[in-house]
Amino acid sequence: YDKQGKYDLAIKEFEAAIQLSPGYFFGLNNLGNVYGKKKNYPQAIHYFEKALAQKPDYAPAHYNLARAQHLVGKPQAALQSYRQAIRFNPYFEQAFFNLANLALQTGQIEEAIANFHRFLKMQPAHARARFGLGNAHAMQGQLDKAYAEFEQSAILDPEFVFPQVNMANIQMQKGNVDQAIDIYNGVLLRKPELAGIHKNLGMIFYQFKKDVDKAAFHFEESLRLEPNQPQASILQGIVADLRAKK
Repeated sequence: YDKQGKYDLAIKEFEAAIQLSPGYFFGLNNLGNVYGKKKNYPQAIHYFEKALAQKPDYAPAHYNLARAQHLVGKPQAALQSYRQAIRFNPYFEQAFFNLANLALQTGQIEEAIANFHRFLKMQPAHARARFGLGNAHAMQGQLDKAYAEFEQSAILDPEFVFPQVNMANIQMQKGNVDQAIDIYNGVLLRKPELAGIHKNLGMIFYQFKKDVDKAAFHFEESLRLEPNQPQASILQGIVADLRAKK
C-alpha cells in the first residue's frame, strides 16, 4: 500500500502490526515514514522516536528522524540525529551527504567539509557533493580549492549549471572579467532562460566593459524572463538611462 501511494491503508496495516507486536521497531519506523509522506511531520517524529526507544542503534530511524526534524525547523536536532545514524552505520552514504549539507547551511563549515570528503570517498563522481564541498571552501575564502571543486562538479554533470555560475563569480572576485563572461555565456548556451545570468552579464557590461548595447540587451532579457524580480525597477531605470544615452 505504501509503494502504491495508498497511505491511509498502509497506516491501517502498520498500526495493526504494531498492535500485534508493540515493540516491532521496523513497523514503527515504517509508520513514521508514511506519516512523513503525508507531511504530518510531528506524527512521523513520534513514531521514529518510538522505534528508537525499542532499538536505539537502528540507523534508518535516526536518519528518518533527522529528515523530519529538519523539515519542522529543528536543524540542530537534525544534525545530532544524522550523527547518530552514521555512528550506527558508518557506511550510510545519504546520511553523510545530508549531514554535510545541513552543516553547511548552519555554518558548521569544518564538519561539512569532513562529511563531504567521507561521502566522496564512497561516491567520488557525485556532482552535487563536489558542488557542496566547493561552497564550503568558498565560505572559508579558499577560492582556488572552491574553484577546483566547482570545475569538477561541472565536468561530472554539465547540465547542473550552478557550479559554473559560482566559477564565474570567483573569476569576478579575482578581477578576471573576460573569463567570467565566457563562463556565463557557456551557461546561457545550456540554460538561456536564466534571468539571473542575464542580469549578471548586464552588470558586467554596464560597470566594467561600458558596452551600452550588450548591457541593455542582457538587462532587458533578464526583465523579460523574470519581470517581477526584486530589482526589476532598478534594472528598468538602468535600461532607460542606457537607451537615452545612446
